[in-house]
Amino acid sequence: MVMGLRLSLLLACIGSAAIAGLLVFVLALRDADDGLVAALEGKATSHARVIQQDVEIALDLGIPLNEIRGASEYLETGAQEDADIRFAVVTDLDMQRLHYGGMGRRRLDPLLESSALLNAMAAEPDLLVSGTEGVIVEGFSLTVLPIESDEDPVGFIVVGVQDKQVFDELVLDLTGLLPAAIGVLLLLMELALATVGAVFETPLRRLAYLMDRVNRDQPIERSARHDRTEIGTALLRFNGVVHRLATRAQRVLTLADEVERAVFDANIAEEVGRRAESLRTTEAKALLDQPVLKADARSSDVHLSLTLIFAAGLFGAVIASTGTTALFQLWSLAGLALGGALVWVWRSPGWGLILAGVLQIAAAVLLHYLPSMQTTPGLAAAGSTAGIGAALAAGLLFKRRTQALGSVWLLIRLGLGCAAGGLIAWTVIVEYRGDTAPILILISVALAVLAANREPIVRRLLFDRETSTGYR
Repeated sequence: MVMGLRLSLLLACIGSAAIAGLLVFVLALRDADDGLVAALEGKATSHARVIQQDVEIALDLGIPLNEIRGASEYLETGAQEDADIRFAVVTDLDMQRLHYGGMGRRRLDPLLESSALLNAMAAEPDLLVSGTEGVIVEGFSLTVLPIESDEDPVGFIVVGVQDKQVFDELVLDLTGLLPAAIGVLLLLMELALATVGAVFETPLRRLAYLMDRVNRDQPIERSARHDRTEIGTALLRFNGVVHRLATRAQRVLTLADEVERAVFDANIAEEVGRRAESLRTTEAKALLDQPVLKADARSSDVHLSLTLIFAAGLFGAVIASTGTTALFQLWSLAGLALGGALVWVWRSPGWGLILAGVLQIAAAVLLHYLPSMQTTPGLAAAGSTAGIGAALAAGLLFKRRTQALGSVWLLIRLGLGCAAGGLIAWTVIVEYRGDTAPILILISVALAVLAANREPIVRRLLFDRETSTGYR
């Protein structure tokens, strides 16, 4: 595929995923913000009603509103016990502050004197004093309840919560998930690359390769894989065209032999025989030879599997390394070397991938018991890095066996997988979600197994003991 087209498809996939993720992020943030603000206003109303009851009890005892002793300390204690309550104020009928707790007077008095609050109280007094809806003033939601003595209003209680604080906390919490989002985006990019390679790029290159062999009068090969796509159909039709041409060439030669035996003129018989021999040895030789049926080795067959194994390996290693000493480095290097050596001696990419998955599962089990076992971090790190080494060796063996892979494809898979695993691990550690590490590793291994077993021909290529079963 032309590099420009490949890059365009890749950018289109990544851009679509990024835009969709951003839209979901914004919509979820808005819905969460609206819901939390409503919850905060409900909490403010409940807080104001408690203060209202206590203050009215004091009024019933004959204590004037401005002389209630300890009222400011009482309001301050309530604001300190609930971080969502920014302030609580008792005012007179002119909205002049009498007692308060929480926010300082310099910021509080302008809120009480704001035209937005006074206009709202004048326009909809019944709605406001019911406490069902706050008034937004400079990023604060103000809930106002009346204070009555002998059924006559004597003042107001104003409780404030900060809407902007809710939004900022949501953005801060979601920003902490950004590294994991980038890691998932890298895996989506790998999925896009593997999908484009499997369904479009590699089959098209295979068809061009087969047609070029026919053009060069080389022994004809037929495609052994026919996907249910337009290009897969073209490969199947190519096989059919080659078969029909070979059949017709054979009929022509059979007819030539019959003509050579049937004619009485020796010169004509000799010319027919000479033409038939020329057709048999030169022009139609490629069609008449036994066609070669080769398995289509595609680098995209194991792209996603290797990337997921690498991601799970580095993810597990980073999680296991949290709080460990330099001994972790030795465990990690030993595991990496041991896993790669075992697979390289075994000489089977398929069993190498199986070993990599088993090692990752073992690391996940060890990480599950991490809090109760002192030796677990080193063993878990060794298992994770051994899985990386086994997958790396399996990828090298698959590359040598199929002879269909570029020189840097494995490094790209390694880089993408390790980057995604490291970013997700960073988020898990920062968000104190280490208990989810075993589940994430097991999910990665399960997806890697599914990706490598989507077609029987892939399994044959992975476990075949013979070499050179593919094409360049």
